[in-house]
Amino acid sequence: MMSPTNVRMLHEFFTNAPQQHIRVTPEEINQKRIGHIGWHRKRYEVLWEKVFASLLPDHKNDMKTEP
Repeated sequence: MMSPTNVRMLHEFFTNAPQQHIRVTPEEINQKRIGHIGWHRKRYEVLWEKVFASLLPDHKNDMKTEP
């Protein structure tokens, strides 16, 4: 989604904001690649769980999907 250099530069811009840097590789989520635009699709749901779910209040209920 962003190169390590771009992430560092973005973090440097927001000096007073709390920051958390999470790196996810395609192999960690059983994908060949993680695209910049399409990573929000259903096949990347495991990415959302890994990266964003713990940041949401009551995330265990929020991330459940209907069958």
